[in-house]
Amino acid sequence: MEEGPTGGTDNAGGQSSTGSRGGDAGAVGGFVAEAVLKEALAQVWEKARAAKVAAIRRLILRIYEPQDGFRLLGLVGGVPDAEKRVAIEGDYATEPGSKCTIEFAGTIDDAKPVKDFLDPQLRAAADSDVQVEFAMTFPDGLPLQGSAPEKLADQLARFGTGAVFVRAEAVADA
Repeated sequence: MEEGPTGGTDNAGGQSSTGSRGGDAGAVGGFVAEAVLKEALAQVWEKARAAKVAAIRRLILRIYEPQDGFRLLGLVGGVPDAEKRVAIEGDYATEPGSKCTIEFAGTIDDAKPVKDFLDPQLRAAADSDVQVEFAMTFPDGLPLQGSAPEKLADQLARFGTGAVFVRAEAVADA
């Protein structure tokens, strides 16, 4: 179990991407999809709507390539009406054998200097395993009626990040 960007526990033993996922206090259920960013979000919206969910309380995006996650920092930061957190964790090794382990959990603004340090280090690394995870909490819920979810997906997929492969998880309103 890992601590996610919201400070909660990532209950990795959840069900497959077609079912609900437990472990979130007060949640009706979770909807999970793994695909390129826009497709993963479309699948999550479709599953939630099929379950007759009115709104999404929290959206979590796990980005598999750190540079893709770094490109999403500004886009996630621009999502309106959401509390946004980011976690960056993993390690890398240099060609001469130096090693670095990183664990960051905090705000988008505080993550930017971490990104500025890590990005060139990871590009030059001999080996690396770093993941970026975003959590967006919508205090009033992200309504699934209308076009708000699709507008969010379009916003996050701008600037060529639509090909980013992610694991998207949405937790419904209680």
